[in-house]
Amino acid sequence: MKEKPEAYEADIYENSGSYTEQILEDKIFGFAGSGTVGDADYQACKIGGAMLTDREIARQFCDSLRKLMQDCGYTGATGTDKDALRQMKAFLRRAFQGLGTDDVITDKTLGRWLSGESSPDHSEKSRESVFQLMFALNVTLEQAAAFFQKAYYSQPFNFRSIHECIYYWCLKNRCPWETVQAMKAQIAEMQRTLPELHSFSGETVLLGKSLSEIETQSEAVIYIANNVLPDEVYFHRAKEAFADLLEEAKEKAEAEYELYRNREMQCFTGEIEDGIKKDDREKKDSLGYRRQKNSIDFLLLMIFGGSEALKPKKDWEVLIRENFPTKEQFRRCAHDAVTNGDILRKCLILLMFFNTYAGVESNPMEFDMFYENVSFQLEECGFPILYAANPYDRLFLTCVFCSEDGYSPLDCFREIFS
Repeated sequence: MKEKPEAYEADIYENSGSYTEQILEDKIFGFAGSGTVGDADYQACKIGGAMLTDREIARQFCDSLRKLMQDCGYTGATGTDKDALRQMKAFLRRAFQGLGTDDVITDKTLGRWLSGESSPDHSEKSRESVFQLMFALNVTLEQAAAFFQKAYYSQPFNFRSIHECIYYWCLKNRCPWETVQAMKAQIAEMQRTLPELHSFSGETVLLGKSLSEIETQSEAVIYIANNVLPDEVYFHRAKEAFADLLEEAKEKAEAEYELYRNREMQCFTGEIEDGIKKDDREKKDSLGYRRQKNSIDFLLLMIFGGSEALKPKKDWEVLIRENFPTKEQFRRCAHDAVTNGDILRKCLILLMFFNTYAGVESNPMEFDMFYENVSFQLEECGFPILYAANPYDRLFLTCVFCSEDGYSPLDCFREIFS
């Protein structure tokens, strides 16, 4: 895995609030406070239980939404009873009426979000809904960015999207939804009449930086229309990084297979037995078969230690279950067919973790170095750095912190999923 330059530094406590600090002290660093840290069974019990099935794994979306509403002027009840839900829903409905459009989040969806029954997923439609919410509540750019990262667990702005460029500029300049709609129409009309469209050729982060320096609406419209295509292909650098990491991971998976294939591995026993037909015992075990037939299946089996790789279970906490990448999504990343930034970011983290610790039996990379290396690469790809309160990120950070000589982070990770 590529290492960060010496000049790059990232502090896991930087800009962290009291909630994030509590997560660090109690939920990550706190795991090493009792018991025998090197005991795999102990770790699987402690980390597996807390990371995958505990409702207190992270602040719920509904709690973050209620807090944002209070910051934006809501003074009513915030409980879970029917009257409180009615008051909160009425407040949001009035806020959405200020947008002056019928194309907004439905009452049913608002009720499910406020009650904690569900939260928005990371589809394009849900991202649009969360941006509508930001404008309805008239938040600042800083509030919107923080909500996306800390409540929605998602990249705040994708500057390869025309709509998200508009949202960024309007939030920064405190423009109403009416301006958003006007800019969408103006850019669409301008792009219909431009003789030829060219995508911005520089780094995406530079596109956002240039946009932030534009002061007038007319200049912003011209800049976006001339630099962002309506059918833009997103995440160029992230996809290139994924391809490089994938090749490295395949090599490491081959090395791991050669290392363990002649030794009885308890974590692979079930997978091998399940994969061999009773009348075909002379054939190769299922892991070796998968190695030949489907390299992605083989890689994921090696990463997860023979468990049901990338297959969320029903008993997992909803924040993990609904936002954990599936095997099919990983395949789509491998075939350059993914447009969901959240999924791509998660698959990148998975590969970086595996490439760092595969084959490492002693003195693995220390916690701070892992945090900085992964955060650097995520920033290079235009994604948010590792965030301790994000349930997915915290899974890897906890495994890294709890490792010691003879018990690597990958051992810990596999125990959780075995």
